[in-house]
Amino acid sequence: MAIPWSSLGLTAFVLVAEERNMTCCEGSPVPASSVEPVDPLPRLTYIEGEIPDRTAVVDLRLFAQALLPTLSDHRLATLADALGTSCGDGSPGSLCTVVQRLLRFALTREPAICRSLARLIGGPTGDLLEQCAVHSLVDLPADDQRPPSASPQPVDASPPTHRFDSAERVFLPGGLMMSRIPSYEQRPAQVEMAGNVATVLRDGGTLLIEAGAGTGKTFAYLVPVLLYLAEHPSVRAIVSTRTRHLQDQLYEKDLPQLASSLAPRLRCALVKGRDNYICIRRWNQFQQELPLAYGSDRHGDQTQHAVHPDDLAVAALVSWLAATQTGDIEENALFQSLDGHRELWNKLRDDPLHCPASACPHYEDCFSFRARRAARAARLVVANHSLVMSDLAAAGRLLGPYEVLIVDEAHSLEAATRDAFTHSLTRAVIDRLLRDLETRVGRKRTGWISRIAATLSTSDVSSLRGQCKAIEQGNRALFAELEQAIPQQTPDRTPPLDAVAQPAQGLAEQLRLLSRLLIAATEPLDNAESVREGELLSGAAEEAAAVLLHLLVAPRSRDEVHWYERSLGRLALYASPIEVGPILEKTLYPKLDSLVLTSATLAPSQQFSYIRQRLGLDAPPPHPVTEKILPPSFDYGDRMTVLETRFVPSVGSGPDYTQAISDLLVALHKAAPRNTLVLFTSNKMLNDVRMRLPKSLPVLAQGTHGSKQGITQRFRRHPHAILLATGSFWEGIDLPGRQLEVLVITRLPFSVPSEPVFAAQAERAVLQGRDPFLDLSLPLAVLRFRQGIGRLIRTEDDAGLVIITDTRISQRGYGGAFRESLPVSMASVNTPAELANRMAERFPPPIN
Repeated sequence: MAIPWSSLGLTAFVLVAEERNMTCCEGSPVPASSVEPVDPLPRLTYIEGEIPDRTAVVDLRLFAQALLPTLSDHRLATLADALGTSCGDGSPGSLCTVVQRLLRFALTREPAICRSLARLIGGPTGDLLEQCAVHSLVDLPADDQRPPSASPQPVDASPPTHRFDSAERVFLPGGLMMSRIPSYEQRPAQVEMAGNVATVLRDGGTLLIEAGAGTGKTFAYLVPVLLYLAEHPSVRAIVSTRTRHLQDQLYEKDLPQLASSLAPRLRCALVKGRDNYICIRRWNQFQQELPLAYGSDRHGDQTQHAVHPDDLAVAALVSWLAATQTGDIEENALFQSLDGHRELWNKLRDDPLHCPASACPHYEDCFSFRARRAARAARLVVANHSLVMSDLAAAGRLLGPYEVLIVDEAHSLEAATRDAFTHSLTRAVIDRLLRDLETRVGRKRTGWISRIAATLSTSDVSSLRGQCKAIEQGNRALFAELEQAIPQQTPDRTPPLDAVAQPAQGLAEQLRLLSRLLIAATEPLDNAESVREGELLSGAAEEAAAVLLHLLVAPRSRDEVHWYERSLGRLALYASPIEVGPILEKTLYPKLDSLVLTSATLAPSQQFSYIRQRLGLDAPPPHPVTEKILPPSFDYGDRMTVLETRFVPSVGSGPDYTQAISDLLVALHKAAPRNTLVLFTSNKMLNDVRMRLPKSLPVLAQGTHGSKQGITQRFRRHPHAILLATGSFWEGIDLPGRQLEVLVITRLPFSVPSEPVFAAQAERAVLQGRDPFLDLSLPLAVLRFRQGIGRLIRTEDDAGLVIITDTRISQRGYGGAFRESLPVSMASVNTPAELANRMAERFPPPIN
């Protein structure tokens, strides 16, 4: 295909990429002297750093981001691979080929898409997008127009080519794995796990199985589940993972490799919570507002250095929506990496409060409803813990009945269950309901009341607006009283709130009255969409009233803990179950024939008693529970070194400790610069250390340098960055090979004793005659510790160093439980010089 270089204004241009500066004519490199210097040539750049003046160049990286937001990152090599070429040698010809293919891709997009992107991006980059729209080549064959796809190829539905009389035989010589995956190597632990899973599927009951990194546990449970479902056509199974990312990997990569041979006619589905899917109706409404708030109307207010992040976020959505088949925002890596994207996503995601269901004009095309319909019709559903527990709280209305449940990363099931059964209240919940009913944008009213006002009598509209005003005032007054009644310390248990019971009761009654008025207002409406939306808003008012009464008026249950926290200065109230075991005993276990709970960390001190107690698996009548700990799949002795730094002061020494950690990180970087993950247990210590580190160090900090996904991607690309992290970074991230070679544990991960839910659990343990420390605090800390240690070695090729700076691991009696959980013996270093020597042993300098 010939690119219209002249029409695009690019007959000749200067290309700056990969630290090269070259002159191009008709898209090919030429000597600079061969181009007549009539005018300054257009400059096209593809660089990752900041462009001094974006009004003077075409930013091809921004161009690619806008057109291809689903790429995992936008390095030149990643883009080249997506476009079916390479820039590996960095030669002028290969770089020009990438530019040619990128422009060719842009020219084959729908003109309307390029025009929308042009208005959002602005500047010379936007101008080039506009020219691509003007000179569009959309009449190319379909294969030439297809964008690079982030979705997997469909599972082959051909008849099975293998027959197996047991799950184990799939993994043995001559079996499916070796025939389908040339690099597959048999792992004894994987074969053993597959047999264990097959047994519990056949006989029923519960299997608790700990399988460390390298076991290949995903295949070890998928193979027997697929075989079992193929033999039992009336059975449905749910496979639940901890995160949406793991869901995607399982459904898009692991399942397709097996299903076509083991169960080719099995209907499978991937489903996530509704807030993962974009709402077409809300997107269309949002687009009508774009001229007022986005793109060219505010380009004059932008700096010359960067496009407005909100505009780039909208651009990422425009391109993605033109290609997506699922509407799942997890596909859109660029959008999720942008700071502030959550606020925009809240306006666009599928939300029950805004969903008119079958009355919606986009109902048949709705991504969320399609996913849920597919899930209800499928016999194998890939879900996540949050969704499975939400389904449990909704009495199975989301997933439907199922007999088999496989829970991967089962150590996090307790927290997911508690979250699903927690009641919460903030002032924003009611304020949001009122905004959905009606709000002002300048002189214009928007919202449901405004849309249906012409159908109602003047008095009915006045009644609705007056009720909304009364609720707004009551909500503001109630939370003003709560702010006075609740201490500033956060989080903490909610004190008695008898003084606010009466205003809370009054606000609940006002909400119930609003609910009745909304139902009455729907009666004269002939628009099914508006009627359904009014019913939803009425239900939301009733639900808000019920939560108000539960949290602030009704007597508190002994099985719940009431607590509060302040986030960004906003007060939030909660009521959480102290124990989730009774909930699972009542709502989950009775409906299952077989349950598999697996994780790399289920058995602290080689015992399953902790997880059994937390998940209610010990309660009468006894559940048939089988326990299994698989041997490690790696020889950690050659791959991992674990050192305790005894020269670092006690964790309780305050500023001296944080200064010592800062000094240690500087020394580590100087001795052997490697990608280093530093795990903290509090944001305060993380930030204290960050503030003490020299600006010259390549530091990335959670909460400071962008979203989790964004800083993780930057860390992966950097050859020797230092990532300071806490919370979710202790588990669930894979950084293989040189992406992570040094892991620093700054503190043993004990729960804060005063944390409200944990404190209530400790009190319950005392009442039950158990030791809160030995039976609750210590095993939980050991599980978290093992998760953190597990970040370092993820594949057979990984190797590295673990440094533990919390000397309690050797100086306290309970430290033995942590030491025993390590895959290799821990050594101690008494001086910085000793540590430097051990680092040199692990990371010897290259031989010239």
